[in-house]
Order: sequence, then C-alpha cells, then structure tokens
Amino acid sequence: MNPLKSNRVLIYYPSNKSSNTIEVIAAGFIERGFDVVLLTQSAEGPLHQRMKALGVNTYSRVVTSSFSVFYYLKHILFLIKFCKQHKINAIQSHLQQANIMAVFAQFFVKANLVVCRHHLIENNRTSNIFDTIINRLAKVMVVPSKGIEDKLIQQDEISTRKVKRIPYVYNFDWYEKPSTANVTKIRADYPCKLLLIMSGRFVPLKRNELVLEAVEYLVQKKYDVKLLALDEGPGLEAAKMYVQTKGLTERVIFLGYRQNVLDYMAACDVLIHPSYTEASNNTVKEAALFEKLIIACEGVGDFSEYIIHKKNGYLVNRENPLPDILHYLEYIYAHENRHEMGASLKETVYTRFHQSKEIIHQHLELLFPKKYVS
Repeated sequence: MNPLKSNRVLIYYPSNKSSNTIEVIAAGFIERGFDVVLLTQSAEGPLHQRMKALGVNTYSRVVTSSFSVFYYLKHILFLIKFCKQHKINAIQSHLQQANIMAVFAQFFVKANLVVCRHHLIENNRTSNIFDTIINRLAKVMVVPSKGIEDKLIQQDEISTRKVKRIPYVYNFDWYEKPSTANVTKIRADYPCKLLLIMSGRFVPLKRNELVLEAVEYLVQKKYDVKLLALDEGPGLEAAKMYVQTKGLTERVIFLGYRQNVLDYMAACDVLIHPSYTEASNNTVKEAALFEKLIIACEGVGDFSEYIIHKKNGYLVNRENPLPDILHYLEYIYAHENRHEMGASLKETVYTRFHQSKEIIHQHLELLFPKKYVS
C-alpha cells in the first residue's frame, strides 16, 4: 500500500466519550500513513485526549441553540467550512446525530463520505425520519452486523451496493484491567452461589424486566442468586418498584451508572442480556474477555455471528426469551464447571474482533475507492 500523505480522513462523531472502536480505527489509518482529524459535536473530552495521544488532530464544534432547523443548519455549514479549510479528502461519520449533518454537507464538499450506522431501530418518530433521510442520501453505509444489513436491504429496500457490513474492531489490550481488590470486595459484598449481572439502559427495547422476573423465579425456588443491575434510564424507578413489591431488595442490587464496569464484569458469573435490538453490543464482548457465561437473544445484533449456542454461550428465543433464560440459569446453577465455555467465547471474540488489519483495510477501501492501493 502506498497512500499519499495528502489523504486526510475526518472522523465526524457526536460524542466526546472514549470509544475503543473509533480509536482503533484512527490508529489503523495513521499506521498506514493517513492523516486523521477528529471533529465532534461535543466539547473536548476523554475521546479527544486519547485521540491526541495517537497523533490525531482534534476539534469540536458545540452548537448551543435548541434542536431546531438552525441547530442542524449551523452544524452542516460548519462541517462544510471545516472540510474545505482542512482539505479533507474523506469523511467517516458515526451515529445518527453526525450522519444527518454529513449527508447534507456532502453535496458541498469534494470529500468522499462513508456513513457508519450503529443502531438497528429507534423507538422514536424523529429518529425514524432521520433514518429515512440518511438512507436516501448516503452513498455508502457501513453497518456492523447482519441484522442491520438485512433490515436495510430487505425492509428498507436499500441497494445492496450501498450497504457494506464491516464488524467492529477493538484493541482489547487498551481496556483498563480490573482491580483485583475491587473484584474481591464485590464478591464479598454480594455473597451468593451464582452472581448475575445485567448492564443496559432501562428502556423498553432492552427488556431488563425479564431479568428481574428470572431472579424472582429463582429466588422462589430457593436458588442462592443475586443480580447486579448496572446503568440507568427512564424505566429504572419502575424496576425498583417491582423489586420492592416482590420482596427482592436483598437479591437485586441497583448500582446505576458505574465507570468501573469491568470490575463488576470480572466479579460476576453470568451476564444476561435480553435486549430485543442491538447493532453490535460492546457489553457482551467485554464480559467475554473475562470468560463469563453469556445469555443473549438469537438473531439480535451480531450475537449469532460469534456466539455458538451451547458451545461458547447461550442463545435464547428473541420473541419469548424468558423460558429459555430460566432453563439455562437452572442448568448453569447446577453445574460448577463453567470455565470451558467462557474460555471458548473469549478466544472467539479475540480472533474475530481484536486489532483486525482486514477490517481497517475494508474501511480504507470505502473511503478511498480510487486511490487506496493494497
């Protein structure tokens, strides 16, 4: 490969929060001789600091007006001006908030645009309208899983030439190692035979209530289990009320949002993730790093692409998951040797997602279809 140094890639991203995937993509581009620029819609934050350490030039553009026509217009106009001033040759935009700006700006810049979609469906009318616009205007759309690819092609009738499936790429070595002291303390604070964990926002499509029902069933059958429930969301108070009403306050512990999620992942035995829709969930992969048992829904996101049922994890029925969840939790509870299955999933996740040069190559081929030579 012999890229020209003038080939400058803009990564356009809404958030300032650290993202292992975005950082690995940037590092891969730089390693191959490309200039990388980051522009976010949020003020400078952890993502900017990490990207700077990789050699990325970082910028932010915060629009303080409310979400109105002027809000979007200001972002679009700034993006056009930014691309011209910084001589951007290719744009990789991520997430709907950035994609909607980028698809309009593309008509006024010379840079090639590749839109990266990170969700399957949104339970929101405005978001659905934005998806329709992005689907129509984007020339190339990258999706991380077969589930999204199938929806765009089969349901939304998007051309197969426009939709490109490229898995997420990670550098798992960049993850902060769990604190041994914290992990020990967590196990001591929540003693039980089987420690479960649930990590997902309390919104309808995550279906966290199913995990609460599972714990209720297990407790009624005298199983020694506890559940650590991480994250927040509009449904959190209703979940707490359910737990209180059912007398499960000693068995279900609501921990809210925690920055040291990996400490809890390392301390638990089983991750239950009954979400109805995903793009390519990070939480499940993070749990796999610690050789944990996973229960997730078949056909959701990319779970079925790397979780082999009963070989390295458990896949349950998407439409009616609770009976399967209960069955496999009872089976897991009765079998002490859980290491082999978790170790197999860890190996699969590392092989498929860790620092894949092929994935970086695929991104560059889309960004520079004429100039990129392998």
